Amino acid sequence: MASNSGLATQGGDGYIVSTVQGAVSVSQTIVKGKASQNQSRETANDLARRLQEGNESAFDEIFDLYQRKIYNLCFRMVQNREEASDLTQEVFVKVHRSISQFRGDSHFYTWLYTVAMNTCRNRLEKLKKLRSRERPMVTDENDNSLEDKLAFEKGQAPSPTARMEQAELRKLIEQAIATLPENFRSVILLKEIEHMSYEDIAKIMDCNLGTVKSRLNRARLQLREKLKPVLHHHLYRQNNEK
Repeated sequence: MASNSGLATQGGDGYIVSTVQGAVSVSQTIVKGKASQNQSRETANDLARRLQEGNESAFDEIFDLYQRKIYNLCFRMVQNREEASDLTQEVFVKVHRSISQFRGDSHFYTWLYTVAMNTCRNRLEKLKKLRSRERPMVTDENDNSLEDKLAFEKGQAPSPTARMEQAELRKLIEQAIATLPENFRSVILLKEIEHMSYEDIAKIMDCNLGTVKSRLNRARLQLREKLKPVLHHHLYRQNNEK
């Protein structure tokens, strides 16, 4: 990523702010080849309309279009591969059963993400009651989107050492996001990872725009505080390597 990624040398808190913002406020296009990034919202709405009319092939297209993104969202919410896989299946079963409830007055992906977020919240509540202790934090090694977002220069291949640092920073950021309160974690994922608008996030989280912006600001502050020691160490190591 270019210097605004925060990986360029800066001093003190300015480096911390820049790095966190670069890590969680991303402007790059994410992983090449993801069909969902290349499909228009109108296409998704058209698929939903076709499914409502009984065209089952439309459901297959919806699944192919969004399965990976919904899995990634579920994984980041529950931090467990098996749970994320089960949740992904549950989300699409619900979509198939309740497609008639999609009125078409909003974009389909907003409705889909609402179903996904509500499904994740319900599962998290059940898991809280069942777990006597928290499971270890894990990282989905097959999901490269955040790592790609932390790439150094577009079109440049980082060195092996840079790749290791990049992967390490990615893991620490994802772990820090996972420790945020559920409402803060949700808004960070929807805004900074899924690049959704404030309006769409408000619909998904069933709150007003002011609440979305307030939660996002508080989430960013908490994330910055959690990552500050790590980023100070990263800056120190960078300076010593010069």
